[in-house]
Amino acid sequence: MNEQLPQNLAPGNAVPPAPAVPPAPAAPVPSAPVAQPPAGAPAPGAPAYGAPVAQPGPAFAFPTGQHNKVHHSYIWLSPLLGLGAAVIIGSLSSIESIVQGFMYAGEVGFSLLLILLFVILGFAVLYAIVVGITALAYKHLSFVFDETEFSLYSGILTKRRVHVPYARVQSVNHKQSIVQRVAGVCTVEIDTAGGASNKAIKVPYVKLNVGEAIRADLFMRKAYSLAAEAGQPLPQAYATGQVAPGMAPQAFAPGQVAPGMAPQTVAPGQAYAPAMATPNLLDEAALGVGVDNFRGLYGGNFAGLEPISFERRLDNKELLLASASNGGMSAVAGVGITVALMTAILAPLTTFLPIGTKEILMFLPIIIISIIGLIVFTLLMGMLTTALSYGSFSVRRRGSRVEVERGILQRDFSGIDVNRIQSVVIRQSFIRKLMGYCEVSLGRIRAGSGEEQSTQANLNAGALVVHPFLKLDQVDGLLNGLLPEYADRPISTQFKGLPAVALRRGFLRRCLWHNALFWVVLCCIVTQIIFNVFFGQILAAAGAEAARVLPLVNMTCVFIYLCFVVQAALIIVGTIWWKRGSGFAMTEKYLALCNDGLGTETVYLPRQKIQDVYTRTNPFQRSAGVTTIGALTAAGVQGTTSFLWDVSEEDGAAWLDWLKPRTQATAQAPERG
Repeated sequence: MNEQLPQNLAPGNAVPPAPAVPPAPAAPVPSAPVAQPPAGAPAPGAPAYGAPVAQPGPAFAFPTGQHNKVHHSYIWLSPLLGLGAAVIIGSLSSIESIVQGFMYAGEVGFSLLLILLFVILGFAVLYAIVVGITALAYKHLSFVFDETEFSLYSGILTKRRVHVPYARVQSVNHKQSIVQRVAGVCTVEIDTAGGASNKAIKVPYVKLNVGEAIRADLFMRKAYSLAAEAGQPLPQAYATGQVAPGMAPQAFAPGQVAPGMAPQTVAPGQAYAPAMATPNLLDEAALGVGVDNFRGLYGGNFAGLEPISFERRLDNKELLLASASNGGMSAVAGVGITVALMTAILAPLTTFLPIGTKEILMFLPIIIISIIGLIVFTLLMGMLTTALSYGSFSVRRRGSRVEVERGILQRDFSGIDVNRIQSVVIRQSFIRKLMGYCEVSLGRIRAGSGEEQSTQANLNAGALVVHPFLKLDQVDGLLNGLLPEYADRPISTQFKGLPAVALRRGFLRRCLWHNALFWVVLCCIVTQIIFNVFFGQILAAAGAEAARVLPLVNMTCVFIYLCFVVQAALIIVGTIWWKRGSGFAMTEKYLALCNDGLGTETVYLPRQKIQDVYTRTNPFQRSAGVTTIGALTAAGVQGTTSFLWDVSEEDGAAWLDWLKPRTQATAQAPERG
């Protein structure tokens, strides 16, 4: 059973090129059901493990029909990682014994030695048991490239076979933990067209170059499978350096921009080749010590991938601002939590306990120091987390796919085929909007990564961030390099704004009807009336302790009123920005929605990915002559909706008319002359 790359793919060697003349299309696959072999057994007619197999036309990296084993580190490394947390938790229970050994044992050193030996022996026994079970699982774990599908065999007692037709493969990603990076192995995840309702197929603990070969082979076999089904000439292998199947040459239409973005000149048919961002400090350190390209003990090399047509990294300024922005958001959240806790603690103390002003003031230095310390700590931790997460970040266009790779300690590789992109999202938080920066991401359907993971969690992780902190006027260049297919997306002059009545409705909707704090304020008003009018005299007559309840209620209500005033001021400013900057646009191939405000989100939706568009009105909207428009895509369990409130009814009718199919009779009607 082969653990190395087949066909003599030694480190540094590429996949052998395909023959110059492609073979004839494969015969169509019969539609009649075929009996499947038992789980763990080769398919009918397939050779035994390790037997030579006749190759089809292209020179694939993995022989067709042969079972391939994962790396042997699966036996000894995966139990070690799994038992690490259990040992740490179990060791905590020994602290009491260690302390007692110090306090009561006559020979402290001997007692500690016995405890340590007991812990080590227990871990060794447990590790040996788990390794034995894992070794049995390893014996029955293999993956096979058949003629039409990829299969993963596993199971000791309960045999399991998971198979994916090549035509259904959408993305092939891999992840590496810190320990896996050192070992040079990775876990390959294969996403299919099933979306979040399906689980991603995981091939665990394969060598890094084997994982790259799996990705190359899957995409190559997918191209051959689709060509055979369509009766088209079979494409050449990717390793020949040819453009991937279905990928047009790198030509770009004139640069198009999102609302508010400065255009960049790109002549029709001219390739856009922006200067790559200079490596940041982490990249330079990574490249200098080999962290960025570190492939571990068993990683090897593989050069059989398609050539890269566009690539971009984070420069020093972008990495620093992204880290500071995320760290600042964490600090703000920490301060809010601290203030809330301090208020909750001090309010009862000042109301019920006999503490004077002097004693209360003694708490102020502690509060101030705690808040400052929390700000600094959360800021530094947020910056460190972001820096490690997006260190050595690179986004590239390879053939027909967009690939993102990031992480200093843990490495995460994600890719998506252009045809699977559900939307392009340009998002700005309030801080980033003031700084003129944004985040660019791609909406996608993401399969689940585990049987116990919730679908909603999978969807929340579905967006593929292709740049975490990009200057707004550089978005056009990034998208033109990554997605030349989206070059004719709507531009700012094509966006239709909102009618004047939307501003008044926005104030009412955001400040009142859809504002939870407004309803809390109403409850506070009712509470104050009840306590002050009906229970005031009763509490005063009940004694000094009961009389303190009324000031506490009034103080709490006043605090909520102040919060509502501050929130309402921010909502008013955000609503004005929302009215001025929001809008939508429609072209032949794309819809675009822009929701402005304290933060801005612009979404571009390809026509072929839209499930439906709709309008929705309530009685108040109908009286004002406005409607809510929305578009539904497949990026979700029940779809992801992008919508915009209070467009005019005329624009809403045009919005619905845009998706209506045009009859071929109209399109092919002969001209009269």
